[in-house]
Amino acid sequence: MAAAGPLTRWFPESPGLVTLTAAICGFAAMAADTAVFALLAGKLASSPGALAPLPVTAAAAASLARLTLARRAARCCLAARASLARAGQLA
Repeated sequence: MAAAGPLTRWFPESPGLVTLTAAICGFAAMAADTAVFALLAGKLASSPGALAPLPVTAAAAASLARLTLARRAARCCLAARASLARAGQLA
């Protein structure tokens, strides 16, 4: 996530830092989606008929997809960091 693009110019040349930062971004996205689900569950519990079903379903599906992809990306970043550590390339 953070390993590509204009953000990399602000990071030192450490591949371990880049992979760690990308993993943190993935975990932050997971936390945001979990908060969305908690808010949605609270709203549905307090007033079940107040929300239109189609937009709620679409938002929940998109949030679930992003949650799944962010989890996978964060795990891949942490695995890359671990392989860099085993190879002795972390600064």
